[in-house]
Amino acid sequence: MTEAVRQPPRRRLALWAGWLLAMAAVTIVLRVTREAADLSHVELVYLLLVLGASATGGGAIGVVMAAASVACIDFFFQEPFDLISVDKRVDMLVLVTFLLTAMVATALLTRARRQAAEARRSAADARRFADEAARAEAAAEASRLKELTLAAMSHDLRTPLTSISAHAQALAAAGDPAGVTIAEQAALLSRLVEDALGFVETDIGTQARDVEVNTADDVIGALVRQTRPLLEGKHLVVDIGSADQPLLGRFDFVQTLRILTNLVENALRYTAAGGSADVAVAAVGGWLQFTVADRGPGIAPSEAEAVFTPFYRGGSRPAGRSGLGLAVARRLATVQGGTLTHASRPGGGTVFTLRLPPAGGTE
Repeated sequence: MTEAVRQPPRRRLALWAGWLLAMAAVTIVLRVTREAADLSHVELVYLLLVLGASATGGGAIGVVMAAASVACIDFFFQEPFDLISVDKRVDMLVLVTFLLTAMVATALLTRARRQAAEARRSAADARRFADEAARAEAAAEASRLKELTLAAMSHDLRTPLTSISAHAQALAAAGDPAGVTIAEQAALLSRLVEDALGFVETDIGTQARDVEVNTADDVIGALVRQTRPLLEGKHLVVDIGSADQPLLGRFDFVQTLRILTNLVENALRYTAAGGSADVAVAAVGGWLQFTVADRGPGIAPSEAEAVFTPFYRGGSRPAGRSGLGLAVARRLATVQGGTLTHASRPGGGTVFTLRLPPAGGTE
């Protein structure tokens, strides 16, 4: 029996009422600003509401919140506004994508709550009836359950998103404009899932690392290709220097590409239309150094370390984001033996610096 089921009826009723009122309040606020709101941001807000309701109240309220979210998105935020419409295929596919993601996440959160409750009960029994060795064994079992839950979450979320992306790309290749929109929505959800999983995996030390000698040119080339769809009228300016020999380093290629992609995406977010985000690489002080610079508002001294805190979206940080990108980037740098820092850019903006060990190790 889950914790949500064991809650007193009055508490369950208050919980349901509270989340439904929260959805109504959020809908009113988004409705007032819908002319300037991006649909992907609206969907993310509703997805967070669904996840919050599922985490505190269990699967039933999560399912109801997911269905209500789909109805609100279709009625208030997809043209024609203030009308339930199922005529446009792109609208339905986007809504189905959102609903599938919300339902899968709700199911996974419900399962995680149940497993966490079972693990806590097992740990309590072990503390009462066993010695230090038995308690250590219970902790190991709890860790194993967490890893199994993460593995299931990774598979269950990635698989439907991969399928949706593949079908969307096929539609786009056939000239159907709906495919482009669907692919963009799936890509947004994929990045959110990857950031969340990357944060949790590095937090418990299970992130696999394949550190070996790689060239900076190769990872920069992959970065240019991967971030091209994010430009939207902006530019990515790359400076790989004029060294006679390629710049080498010992790093995990996939993790480093992910760090740089997060940094470039962050820089482009603060870049005006027609402007550029600047990427450079060099060998500096016995390290392989990548820099990503923007011309945004900069980072206040009070936020210097806070920007690397998970879920932080204070001060100059934009609304509608998960707040995990920079936290994941720093953790991925750390597990490779590197560092990620930032500084003010002369003339305005911010420069993020990623330092990784060179091919022969640090000096």
